[in-house]
Amino acid sequence: MSVRRATYWALSQSRLSEFVTETGFEAPTWHAPEASGFFQPLLTAGAPGPARLGMRPFNER
Repeated sequence: MSVRRATYWALSQSRLSEFVTETGFEAPTWHAPEASGFFQPLLTAGAPGPARLGMRPFNER
């Protein structure tokens, strides 16, 4: 018999949104289960554009 243990914790929607924004994603949006069809709330966010990453857009290279 083997025993496995794990530690985990829940994050609030506001805290997870803060983490997402701090790492550079834009416009985090929460979608309720009724609207998304998923069992739990769904978080979507946009990837940062080239300017935010300190890069020039591809067509300007």
